[in-house]
Amino acid sequence: MCQFLSKLFAFKGVPLGKMIVLDLYAESIPIWKTTESFYGQPFIWCMLHNFGGNIGLFGELISVSTGPISAAKHPGSTMIGTGITPEGIEQNYVMYELMNEMGWRSEDFDLEPWLEDYSQRRYDLADVTRQSLQLLAIIPFNNLVSGYNNKSLSEVHAAATKLFEIFSDMDAVLSSNQYFLLGNWLNSAKALATNVQESRLYEYNARNQITLWGPDANLEDYANKMWGGMVNDYYKPRWKLFVSYLVDALSHGTPFAHHKFRDALFDQEVKWTFYNNTFPDRPVGDTLAIAKKLHLKYRSNKTIILAGLPREGLTIDMH
Repeated sequence: MCQFLSKLFAFKGVPLGKMIVLDLYAESIPIWKTTESFYGQPFIWCMLHNFGGNIGLFGELISVSTGPISAAKHPGSTMIGTGITPEGIEQNYVMYELMNEMGWRSEDFDLEPWLEDYSQRRYDLADVTRQSLQLLAIIPFNNLVSGYNNKSLSEVHAAATKLFEIFSDMDAVLSSNQYFLLGNWLNSAKALATNVQESRLYEYNARNQITLWGPDANLEDYANKMWGGMVNDYYKPRWKLFVSYLVDALSHGTPFAHHKFRDALFDQEVKWTFYNNTFPDRPVGDTLAIAKKLHLKYRSNKTIILAGLPREGLTIDMH
């Protein structure tokens, strides 16, 4: 950090006003606070928010709703505007609409009524249902772990069945919305090709980018996407493989074969990037009908708000 700040100190050698600094990740790591507003250089308060274009209802809402105003009002502030610097867009629109509004706000405001108003204007049923199922999956996951630690095959099988069922339900609701389709991603890549060879290459790159991000899983899952088709065809088989190794360990009374599992998983993932099976690029099913059905199915789970649930770790023998 000291070396980093010393480089920032070099900004003093640039005539004031001859450069504009982007405080790139200000909603989480505001550099302006530790550099006296970049030592007098004008800067833009930026929200980065998303790495790899991941899908999920997450973000520093409170920081975004207060940070730019606080930075602008700070004594000696050199802030000249707001910006957005995400690695991926087309997800979690509430963060971007709020950030875009902050450039026009100069006074503190109550975030809760703003969110209530936003939910009435831009309610994405498919995304909210997906997020709910993602949180709900923590329950069978914890049961899966406890079943393994209890050396209970029946508990592991029961938890895995519930987990795979949630994956299928998630895939169904995602497949009903045009913005959450793996087919769109793959077909748009193949559409750029001028021949069969190029089509296969572009599809491979499209598949690799959202999974392994490199031939050797250089940034595995960095740009993961919860899309219709992706959940059932890529993520669920990975979990099935994991469960099969848990079952094998319990059945034979042996430690979890971590290295063998990692090798088998990598082999499975690489093969998927070279497949050319097709996926719908148009919605399948009615989102509202599917969401209602899932609500009735899971409404008895009162623990849908799971942020505070402890996540028990697997006891894995690495030998």
